Amino acid sequence: MNLSLKLVTVFFTLIFGTIFIFPINSAIADNTAKPITSADRVSLSVEQVEERLQIQQGDVDSQQGDFIQRKYFKVLKKPFLSSGSFEISNDEFIWKTTKPVESAIIFNNGELHFTDKSGSKKAPAQASTIAKLLQHLIAGNFTALTSSFLFYDDNNTANCVTLKPKISAMSSFIEQIILCGDSQVDEFVLFDKNMNRTEISISYNKAS
Repeated sequence: MNLSLKLVTVFFTLIFGTIFIFPINSAIADNTAKPITSADRVSLSVEQVEERLQIQQGDVDSQQGDFIQRKYFKVLKKPFLSSGSFEISNDEFIWKTTKPVESAIIFNNGELHFTDKSGSKKAPAQASTIAKLLQHLIAGNFTALTSSFLFYDDNNTANCVTLKPKISAMSSFIEQIILCGDSQVDEFVLFDKNMNRTEISISYNKAS
């Protein structure tokens, strides 16, 4: 594994290996969220995904909110819990973890930085792929996601779809993503290549 790929792996772990504070969809909270098999797959178009989730994509005004992240490992009985806040716009994405330790992922002007108690570090260009993925997932930018993923029907719940990576830059880290929402993306579950899963629940701040 070259240095750039190692650094991308580190930032992938920082984003999806720690993070959240609000109720999680019952199909996810009861630990029954499972990856789909080839027999379950029914492919979906962007338009079908938008209709299924009642999300109309477009330019993203500045959105802010909070998140809860539960990371499940096969070797642990209880999930690793973390929480924080996020800010998202068309050209900026901030993912700030407040518990159990403070850190932040900041994507701005095409560059990704990671900050913690030791200071700020610039990530390699390849690592911005992970930040943009998270940005597109929360924004419901399904057209942008089509360059890296295929969409499938999810049989577990009506308001969810499954994303399967179609390029090596994503399939190296991700087995699949289950994304759920109703007019906004509320939560998603990411399965890594070892089938450990990360569940992320999102709460949006109301406009003042």
